[in-house]
Amino acid sequence: MEQSSKETKGWKPIPWPLKILAVVLVLWAVGSAMNLPNLLSNGQPFFGVFVSGTAALLVVLFFDFIGPFVFLQALWNRKP
Repeated sequence: MEQSSKETKGWKPIPWPLKILAVVLVLWAVGSAMNLPNLLSNGQPFFGVFVSGTAALLVVLFFDFIGPFVFLQALWNRKP
């Protein structure tokens, strides 16, 4: 029983579209990290409000790093 649970985790049993999505999410996070100094100084729109500084950092941190990380972690461990 323990061996079958090891086989269901990991990269190999994941379908191709989800593998492509995982790569796109990683590239998106890299692009967000490269654009972070611009967002801190100039701000970004967030649900009709223009945020800058620390608020922009928190928005980017949540939507571009924490959210994709949680998705990829759940994908890797097969969480429903």
